[in-house]
Formats: sequence, C-alpha cells, structure tokens
Amino acid sequence: MASLGARKESGQRKWSNPFILDLAGTTGEIEADNYGVNRKFSIGYSIRPAKGQYSRTKVIMLTPRFMLINTMSSAIEVCHSSSKMMTSTVVNMDNTSGSVANSRITSPVNPVVELDAGAYADFHWTLRFAKTRTIRCRFAEFGWSWSGAVPLVESGEYAVRMRHESTRESKLVRVTLKLDSSCVCVYFREERTTAPPYRVENYSLETLRSHQHRVRRSEILLPHHSLDYAWDEPTEEHLLVVDMLPSAAGDNSRPLRIGSFDLDKIQRYSDALSGTLGIEVSTDGPTRVLRFTDTRLRGKNTAPVNSRVANDLAAMTDISENRAMQLLQRFVTAPTVHAALHLQGIGISIVDSAPKELVYMSISGITLEVLFSKDDQNNSGASIAGSAASLSRLERETRPQVLACCLEVSDVQIDNQLQLTPYPVLLRFSNPSDRSRTLKGQTVRIPALQVSLVKHEEYAGIEFIRHFSVSILPVHIRARRRSALSDIAAFNPHQNLW
Repeated sequence: MASLGARKESGQRKWSNPFILDLAGTTGEIEADNYGVNRKFSIGYSIRPAKGQYSRTKVIMLTPRFMLINTMSSAIEVCHSSSKMMTSTVVNMDNTSGSVANSRITSPVNPVVELDAGAYADFHWTLRFAKTRTIRCRFAEFGWSWSGAVPLVESGEYAVRMRHESTRESKLVRVTLKLDSSCVCVYFREERTTAPPYRVENYSLETLRSHQHRVRRSEILLPHHSLDYAWDEPTEEHLLVVDMLPSAAGDNSRPLRIGSFDLDKIQRYSDALSGTLGIEVSTDGPTRVLRFTDTRLRGKNTAPVNSRVANDLAAMTDISENRAMQLLQRFVTAPTVHAALHLQGIGISIVDSAPKELVYMSISGITLEVLFSKDDQNNSGASIAGSAASLSRLERETRPQVLACCLEVSDVQIDNQLQLTPYPVLLRFSNPSDRSRTLKGQTVRIPALQVSLVKHEEYAGIEFIRHFSVSILPVHIRARRRSALSDIAAFNPHQNLW
C-alpha cells in the first residue's frame, strides 16, 4: 500500500493524512494545518492512469479543493465562518475604535478573500472555525453586511440575501456548487429579479412583520405590498414567522403572532384573525408565493379581477363548459394582438398508382385563436421588490409577453374507399347527438378535439407553460388487417405485404 504523507509535525506546519495511490479513478480531499498563518489548507486529489505508452503509470493531480468564482458585475468578499455567527469577525478591534461589523479592515484570525468582478481564487479554511465548513459573502462596498452561512459541499444551490445597513437595500445572490474532478467550483451569480426563490404578498389591510425562525433579522411588509425573499440563514430551519403589527398610531401593544409557515409546501391554511385573513402558499413559475388576503374583499369588485389567484382557480373549471375565447381571456384580458382562423373544413384523399382512392379524411370546423399581450400583468398582483427602499405596490415593473392559443376541431372522420370493405368508416368520433350540452339555457357544442396553450416569457432562461390542456372525445376505429396492409402497400409497391 502506497501512501503520501506520514502525519508528521514540523514546527508550526502539520502533514496531511495519508491517502492510497493505487486506486486509479478515485478522487478525494486532504487537509494540512499551518498554525503560523492560522490556516487549514484543503487540497483535492485525483488519481487516474496515464495514456499511451505510460498507461501503467498513475497520475496524481493536486488542486485546490474549493475555487471561488465571481460571475457578477460587482466585487464581493468571502470568509469562513461559524454557522451560528450573525456578524462579521474580520474586524481588527485592536487597531480600530468604534468600528462597525462592516469595516474593511481584516483580521489574520479570519482573513477575507476579495473577488473582483469576473475574478476567481482558491479558498482554504481557518483554524478558528475548523469544525464548520460554511462561508459567508457580502459586496465589497462599504455598508453591506454578511450573508447567511452557506455550507460547502460537493454540489448544491443556495439563494442568499445581502443587506445594506444604511440604505436598507437588499439583494439576492445565488451560490452554486459544482464538482469538477477533485475541485468544487463555487459560483456567485446575481439572482434574477423575475424569478426569486420566494415571495411574500400582502393583500390585506394589515402591516406584517416576517422573519426566519430563530433569526433576528426581520422585514416589514406594508398593506398591498410584496417582498422577494430568500432565507437569511440557509442552514437553519426553513420556517417563516409572520406577526401582525399594531395599526393605530401610539399603540404599544405587542405584535400578534399569525403563525409559522413552510414556504416549500403548497397548501391553503385556515383563515386567521377571526376568519378575516386568508393564507395560502402557491406557485408562480419557479417562485413559491406566501399570500395574505383580506377575506372580506372576496367576491367584491374591489378584489383584483385579473389576479393570478382568480386565473388559476378559473382555469380549473371544465374546458367543455367554456368556449376557447373565454378560456384564453382568463389569462390575457387585454391582448395587443388577436388573430383568428376559421376553416369550414379540409378533405384529404390518399390514392395509389392506378390511380384508385384508398382513404379519404375529412376535417371540419377548424378554429384557431391566438392572443398576444405584452402588458397583461401590469396589475396582476405580483411585484418585484429588490430592496426595502424600493418596495412598490403590487404591480409588475416588467412587462412580460404572454402568448395564448387554442385549436378546436369540430369533427374528424376517416373513410375506407375500397368497394368491398365491410368497414367503410375507419375512424370517427362520438355521435353528433352526444356532442352538445345545455348550460344555463344555452346549447354548447363540444368539439372533437381542443388544445389550449398559455405561455409566459416572464422568466429569463425558463420556458414557462402556465396552462396546457388537451380535450378529445371518444374515438371509434374499425379496420381489417388485410385492408390496412393494402393501404400501406400503396405507398411502397415494391414490398410484398401479403
């Protein structure tokens, strides 16, 4: 058994643990302490056979175990920290007086790695927090506080929030970990404002305060405002605690606890505050939305008519009871482009080389409706609030494109044109008498085929299909094997199918 290192101390430096060299195709990690610089160096290794005439030789490659890569347009700072630490520990208190936690002066006890825009650097642990393998980051500009602790593992993805202590501005940053051979690449990317991990919407008339369970940082959410949200401490329990603040001026009563909510579980909660506050967790594309609504406004004209809640509930109704336009207009209330195609019918004949007609297909009652809108969601009740200073009313700042289309076919029939066939009708749908219903005193004809699609181009990099449905009536097919083979042979006369 071959090994590298013998765990032998030399002054203030310490050898790493041994690892076996004979296991080709393996990767791993070794650590070596240096007490002189208060660092625990983390080294990744990979063992692979060489190529060509050196195939019997094993190549051992040593790389930094962790590589930090800043893909953002702003410089950031990264430090090793305890998972329980809430403030920066990189301040040298001996050389400064009255310093705040965001001082640019660093300490040798816990050095900071500063990454300019587009830069990368290797990362190693400090001996002070050797038992924890988490990092924190912040923007390099003065005033930004440290983010929550992110564990460094082989793979994963985390959204962290960074706050500015003076302006109360907050930004979301996505930290992605990918294993490349023996090196874990840690990418820092700007989180897209159109697709935050979570969003809290306050449709009530109360002022709410929210914070993560066992985390002191809180956010104030005014009536009819929304907040893009990410966990302040990704390693802590993922529960959001919401309180209602006193609404009257000078009211010194304690906030009223509404509850603790799991944002990853889609559900509707029981109404709170004596049944006046509706609570639910729903989805908006890749975003989980915690929504508070005033139940007294339900069913009244003051409620948002084209809100996404109404859209989702209305889309769940039976398609057979709604015409195509009624369905599409639930998603696109004010289209900028409306195109319609109506065809009485199409007939297609298939003939052989004789020529002799084999099959005739008729498609009747073709209707295609297309709606296109760029500003359908200006009042849709979902805001983008990138910071506390820019909290807006529940209106989208962006104008996403919405494409909705619906295809209806009244009837399709395929006839066998051979004279001696016992089955002249190969394919047909249900009888015409079964295709109509009387709803609210009106006769509604059910199409043989209906396909509906609503697509949003709201989320960059995501093909978001908000609604897709297919409705088809029962199909009757009657054919003999010999007749079917005869039809196929018409397209390939050189092949004997008999």
